[in-house]
Amino acid sequence: MKIMMTLSLFLWSICAHSSNCSLNFEAGMDSYEYAVDSFEKAQAHWQDAVNESESGNPNRDTLCQHISLAKMDYQSSIDSFKVGFVAFDRAVSACEGQNRQSSMNNRQVCQNNKKVVESRLENAETNYERICRNKSENLFLEGLVELIQLR
Repeated sequence: MKIMMTLSLFLWSICAHSSNCSLNFEAGMDSYEYAVDSFEKAQAHWQDAVNESESGNPNRDTLCQHISLAKMDYQSSIDSFKVGFVAFDRAVSACEGQNRQSSMNNRQVCQNNKKVVESRLENAETNYERICRNKSENLFLEGLVELIQLR
């Protein structure tokens, strides 16, 4: 009886360990996908801001709205990459073998992408301050205007 209890407890701990691996990995993937989706929305808003800025007669209110929406989506992306990083970090602790390695790689991808998006947010905030808060006469966006793809 004691052997059965020990064996049952051992098998339960293996299943729980495996389950934690899967749950954390899936949570990381969900956060990663949401972060990329938010980033793509931010890029679309940023492109709208670029188009408005480069139009013959840019409208400050329209431009500021596009920049503001881009800022919100960039921030959402950053927050989701942080959540993904934590979930993959937990998966690293709960997983073994190839799953552990995949979790470590994905954790690093979240960290790297977060840094990229942070630079985009910083650029959007700088332009927002200059154009929308300080009412600069120059309505052309400065800094990073090219669109990029995340890994």
